[in-house]
Amino acid sequence: MLAFVALSAWALWRGLRAVQWSRGTPWEWIMVGALGGGVAFASHNLFDSLFVNGMGLVFALFIGLSYAAEWR
Repeated sequence: MLAFVALSAWALWRGLRAVQWSRGTPWEWIMVGALGGGVAFASHNLFDSLFVNGMGLVFALFIGLSYAAEWR
């Protein structure tokens, strides 16, 4: 459980940094949306497990988008 909490915290930190990196670029609102999706995903997982039917891929997409903002 500690590993999952650490992964979620790292992914949200990564998303926040991506929003900061993309200020003033066309990627800015994409990163805000990805961060919002990550926050919604993490907060929903407090009450229900979303890791069914490929939702792990959506989580990985949020992380991948944060890396895309860094390499713009």
